[in-house]
Amino acid sequence: MNKKLVINNMDESVKKLVNILKNSNEQFRICIDSNIGGGKSTLLELLSKIPELNNLTEFLFEPVERWQNIGHYNLLELFYKDQQKYSYIFQTMTVITRMEMHDNANKEKFIIGERSWLTDKNVFVEQLYKDKMINDVEYHCYNEWFNYWSKKSKLDGILYIDTDPKECYRRKHELRKREEEESIPLIYLENLDNRHKEWLNNETIPIEKVNGNVNFKDDQQELSKIIDSITRLLQKIK
Repeated sequence: MNKKLVINNMDESVKKLVNILKNSNEQFRICIDSNIGGGKSTLLELLSKIPELNNLTEFLFEPVERWQNIGHYNLLELFYKDQQKYSYIFQTMTVITRMEMHDNANKEKFIIGERSWLTDKNVFVEQLYKDKMINDVEYHCYNEWFNYWSKKSKLDGILYIDTDPKECYRRKHELRKREEEESIPLIYLENLDNRHKEWLNNETIPIEKVNGNVNFKDDQQELSKIIDSITRLLQKIK
């Protein structure tokens, strides 16, 4: 495609999204969701570099560095080394830190978060419980406090990046190379993909799905399509 046309399409996509944000009385809060290695942090980074969007938006990246230093312990590393011992602790901490970030976010701006507490519960905790890495007592305790605190946090919509687990696995090893995640097997990514789809098929919050198998990092046309999907997502929110 003509490079100038691609740039014009990108500009038009951004313009439409910015127009909605500037002319709405709503303070939208959405999350970008995907599997591990699915492209969510890459997309969030790309969006944050668009000046017109950055001025109106607060981007909430997953607080990975915080999880890697909880009282001088690398909780992320401990979780992947011994899931049976640390799953409940780690999943509790992910929800606490995520909700805290949303509570402290600028109330005047459009909020885009990397995953949400709903992902923690409906994808990761459910899979860990199914794998018997979280026991019955932990599971029911988690649900008790989660059901209470989740009502106090607002989420308006979900942009789901649908990426094939095999592609996630490739990226994890070739691109991400996060030391703590080296031991993650393909079957775990496939299970998380199934949990995502089961959850989102029954979720009542507005959802837009985009193709995560394409290279939207280097292809502005694909990035424009995703920005258009964000615009459609906001239009669904009432």
